[in-house]
Amino acid sequence: KISITSVPIILMYSKDATARTTRDPIQYDDVVKTVYDFLKSRIEYAVAAGIRRENIIIDPGMGVFVSGEPRYSYKLLERLGELKKLGCPILVGTSRKSFLPGKIDERLEPTLATGKLAIQNGASILRVHDVLPHVRMRSTLASL
Repeated sequence: KISITSVPIILMYSKDATARTTRDPIQYDDVVKTVYDFLKSRIEYAVAAGIRRENIIIDPGMGVFVSGEPRYSYKLLERLGELKKLGCPILVGTSRKSFLPGKIDERLEPTLATGKLAIQNGASILRVHDVLPHVRMRSTLASL
């Protein structure tokens, strides 16, 4: 029998308390510290509720889940390695996000670039729309 406490879960940062996030451009003194502290408290809560720590994956949120200000998503990608101290695999989903430049159908290259940055800075998992270009990018990184 499978129980909810024995399957992997993803804990994601969101600036809003509700499931429907806003596009509000909130400001942070230190976005990485804010996200770190939030995820740390959620990990502690999940473990206390019986979730095995090895089943927890963290997601720093990207785009409007962090802020309507794109610079905060880029700052998270730049300092993603700091979240590794939480001891959980990191999932990053930048695919086609509105903080990337261009219209939605012009965001493949920026998505690949942010995916590469995420991998280099500690991401274990990427959430993507365009699988094959990401497989090729990852293969290229692995051969360098």
